[in-house]
Amino acid sequence: MILRSREQKGRANALRRLFRPQKGYLRTLKYWAKRFLRIRATPHALALGAAIGVFAAFSPALGVHFLFALALAFLLGGNLVGAGLGTAAANPLTFPLMIAGDYEIGHVLVGGAHQQLPFSEVMTRLTHLEFAGMWDQLVKPLFAGSLVLGTVFALAVYAAIYFAARAYEASRDEKRLGKTAMLP
Repeated sequence: MILRSREQKGRANALRRLFRPQKGYLRTLKYWAKRFLRIRATPHALALGAAIGVFAAFSPALGVHFLFALALAFLLGGNLVGAGLGTAAANPLTFPLMIAGDYEIGHVLVGGAHQQLPFSEVMTRLTHLEFAGMWDQLVKPLFAGSLVLGTVFALAVYAAIYFAARAYEASRDEKRLGKTAMLP
């Protein structure tokens, strides 16, 4: 066929393109960043949505980051797509660092004796569903630390995306004005 793609379609090829983009990682990242900035929303809504997503990503409530971010973005008027993408901050590479930071900062905030639970004891309590003994030693510091770290990183993400979206809008408007000035 004349108009058929040379590239073979199939699940294996789609999976390969997911992990190794054909045009390279940097170009793919730039493409997705531009797509995000082109979303029809105000710079404040985009930045607020992404910041809410990052804030939710720091929460130690595993498995509900995405739902928490969407609900919070809906209530506060942030962009839902931005909130969903912001939760990608919690990924297998960053999540251990987030939890460790949450725990250490939480212990400083909550105070008390710094008694660390051995990992084997935590796993034993989790398998037997004994959560009462873990509240003061593990859960409370994690949530307290996540509020602090989540807020700090959310503010940084808000500022970065807000100014990037404003700059993108300004350059887009400048290009539009330049094109209309050339017309007779």
